[in-house]
Amino acid sequence: MSRLPAVKREDLTSDHQQIWDRIHAKRSGGGGPYSMLMHSPAMADHLAATEDYFRDHSLLADADREIIILTAAREVDARYAWSRHEIRAHNVGIRPEVIEALRTKPPSTNSPAKSDCWSSSPARCCTNIRCRMSYSRGWRANSAGPSLSKL
Repeated sequence: MSRLPAVKREDLTSDHQQIWDRIHAKRSGGGGPYSMLMHSPAMADHLAATEDYFRDHSLLADADREIIILTAAREVDARYAWSRHEIRAHNVGIRPEVIEALRTKPPSTNSPAKSDCWSSSPARCCTNIRCRMSYSRGWRANSAGPSLSKL
């Protein structure tokens, strides 16, 4: 149970309600971590803008991004992130058997322990995750083949 109560829109100033509205316009499920982050509306606004940039303006295709996020979520046992992005993965056309393979594949034994990896270099950790992704042609519904190889 949280020590801080979730922020309610009606308790915010009108400026902060605009931030709330911007954040919730692109997110379903009550805003996830933003229900707590809205205790600092300016920070929540900046974080949401960063997240929106990667979601809406990234060079990665939507399916590629979701596969990377699901892989990272599985590696660090981030259940909330997995559940939200599993829905998004289905919505962008990733086949159910690919999602299930990502879910059930045990963590790699070739990479450092999770705590060592993330504490020493998150960028290296993400590179290791990306490099371990080798999918056969047709991993994505209606696709001529994987585009992760272009990374």
